[in-house]
Amino acid sequence: GSRGAGDVTLVDSSRGASETCRRNIRALGLRGVSAVTAKAAAFLAGPAGAPMDLVLLDPPYELSEEELTAILTPLARGEDPWLAPHAVVAVERSTRSPEPTWPEGLGRFADKRYGETTIWFAEPT
Repeated sequence: GSRGAGDVTLVDSSRGASETCRRNIRALGLRGVSAVTAKAAAFLAGPAGAPMDLVLLDPPYELSEEELTAILTPLARGEDPWLAPHAVVAVERSTRSPEPTWPEGLGRFADKRYGETTIWFAEPT
C-alpha cells in the first residue's frame, strides 16, 4: 500500500484520470491499491467493504454544497459503515466556500487554511 496503508481505493468520475491512476499503480507494482471510475456519491451508496481509516475528498471547487452533502451522508451511515470508529475525513474546499454541512454521525474537529484552500477535518461522532 501507500505510506503503510493496508488498502487504498482511488475514486474519480473521470475515466481518463482513473485510467492514469491504474497505469501508475501497475507501473509501480502497488498491491492493495485500486482505481474506480465512478461519481463519489454513487460509489459510496454501494456496499462499504472494510471500514476506512482515512478519507480524502478533493472535489472540484465548483461542486455544490448539496452535491458535497450527498457524498458525506453515506460516509456517516451507521449500518454497513464506511468509516472505522477512529477515522479521519479531510475535505478540501475553496476558502470562499462555507463549512461543509456535516451529516449526523460526522463532526468537524479542525480546519486549516492554505491561501485559497481550506481543509476541513471531521470524525465519526
